[in-house]
Amino acid sequence: MSTAADFRAWLAGLRLTHPGQAAQLAEGPVYLGVSGGADSLALAYSAAGIAKKDLPGASFRALVVDHQLQEGSAGVAATAAQICEEMGIPAQVLTIDVPGGPGADEAA
Repeated sequence: MSTAADFRAWLAGLRLTHPGQAAQLAEGPVYLGVSGGADSLALAYSAAGIAKKDLPGASFRALVVDHQLQEGSAGVAATAAQICEEMGIPAQVLTIDVPGGPGADEAA
C-alpha cells in the first residue's frame, strides 16, 4: 500500500458523515509531525493533496520539532516548515532542549 493510500485509510477513521452531507474531518485540525525527511514531507504532500481533492476544507497543521541534536538542525527545521507552507499547510517550528545538548544521542 502506498503512503497516500495508508493516509487516506487513516483519515477515513476521522471522518464524520451524515446523510446528504459531504464527508468531513472530525472537529479541529489534524496535526502532522514533520521532520524534514523524505517520509514526513511525503506525508505533508499527501495531506495537501487530500485536502484539495478529497476533503476540501480539511484543516492540517505541521509541527516541526528541532531537537538541536545535529549541527544545522535549525536550518533543516526552517526548510521543512517553508516547504509545508508552500504546500498550503501552516507550519510551526518547535525548538526543544534535549538533556546533554548537541552531541547527545537521540535516545536522550
